[in-house]
Amino acid sequence: MKIFDDKFDETILDAALSYGASSAEVYFGVSSETEIMISNCEAESVNVKADSGFAVRLLRDGRMAFASSNITDRKRAIDLVRETAKRMMLHSPDDFNIIPEPLDIDVSSVKEPFDDSLENIPLERKIEKAIQIEKAARDYDPRVSGFGWLQYGDSVQDYCVCNSKGIKAYSRGTLAYAFAYAIASGDGCVQTGTIEDAAGYFDKLDPVLLGERVARFAVRMLGLGEIHTGEYTLLLPPETASSFTSAFADMFSADRIQKGKSPLAGRMGDIVASEIVTIIDDGTLPGGLATCPYDSEGVPCSRKVLVRDGILSGILYDSYTARKDRTKSTGNSSRFNYHSQPVITPSNFYIKPSKQVPEEILVNIENGLYITELSGLHAGINPTTADFSVPAKAIVISGGELTRPVDNITISGNLLSFFGNVEAIADDLTWVPAFGMIGTPTICVTDIKVTGKN
Repeated sequence: MKIFDDKFDETILDAALSYGASSAEVYFGVSSETEIMISNCEAESVNVKADSGFAVRLLRDGRMAFASSNITDRKRAIDLVRETAKRMMLHSPDDFNIIPEPLDIDVSSVKEPFDDSLENIPLERKIEKAIQIEKAARDYDPRVSGFGWLQYGDSVQDYCVCNSKGIKAYSRGTLAYAFAYAIASGDGCVQTGTIEDAAGYFDKLDPVLLGERVARFAVRMLGLGEIHTGEYTLLLPPETASSFTSAFADMFSADRIQKGKSPLAGRMGDIVASEIVTIIDDGTLPGGLATCPYDSEGVPCSRKVLVRDGILSGILYDSYTARKDRTKSTGNSSRFNYHSQPVITPSNFYIKPSKQVPEEILVNIENGLYITELSGLHAGINPTTADFSVPAKAIVISGGELTRPVDNITISGNLLSFFGNVEAIADDLTWVPAFGMIGTPTICVTDIKVTGKN
């Protein structure tokens, strides 16, 4: 699919160079999105939108200027380039600003998820899929009384990035996702359960499975009690462990590390997690929902082992931060849309699973907590020190069995200590959408402070 007419990129780049840029980049983006909110088995709101446009980055003598527009008329695009070139020389110079060179890396076998039928699926069918989630939850257990939030969404994203150094990269991907927040009533109380799921293809998003799972998550918390403050062994299934993995992923950004705003700064080669923890970011992962041949600067994506057997062995770079550290970009530049400048994000970021099933881990926990819900970990963590404090809900583990649900607890500690205390990892690697995709299996963490009833 051609995003814009032939040679539009050449027109923009030629104009940029003629107006004084020593190098230039043009980024094209086209997207279409659907968002559907469901209430009482009916569509409460439906939002379908499309957007397209382009952005330019111009560089000369270390001075970088950026501009974007949704108007792709050639004359007006050239006018935008001319005005951007004028502003370029007003910017402060930065020796690390760069328009990247093409790399001789073959990514022809890397395939992003793309559902070519998604844009042609009738809106009514998408609404019905969302409604099926609520119906499945209510059918699963009559104690499910409603939903505080139920959303289906999908997107089709196309982008092309070209620059005057010779890069010309193109990608097209799709995503379908659902978020559900179910409410269950019984035993004199009201409780909730949440779930989120995503797939690269519409038909792979299973509404019945989603509805049954979120219903189970809600009703299992009815009849809440309390526990005493102390140190506990925590068993975290993927839906809660992913919050910790996502928070950890943020700290691998080279930008944050170079600015001293990550606890991983200056720690390369140090122990930062348990020896059983290996963390990988793989933009080329077959079947990965964030798999893509190129990042948003046209740099080939790659596989990086960031933590190997507990030891910090890599971080995530874009072209700017790579130049600062005199290394190569890892292909982790991303843009939220054509209006935004590149930022570092993970791709398919995951904890390497083991061959142990979760039940094998559970039976070996004598006294612990099965964490079922966390509230706002990203807001409750200090991004520089990695200290955190986060409200949670759980089910008490006694003698290797799940017993009673508890509420009004707070988990606190330090994220590096948290991953340093990982005692077991299961085989149930599960993906959730975040900035990139976060993959986490069930994990067991020892000696974590939990504040409950005094």
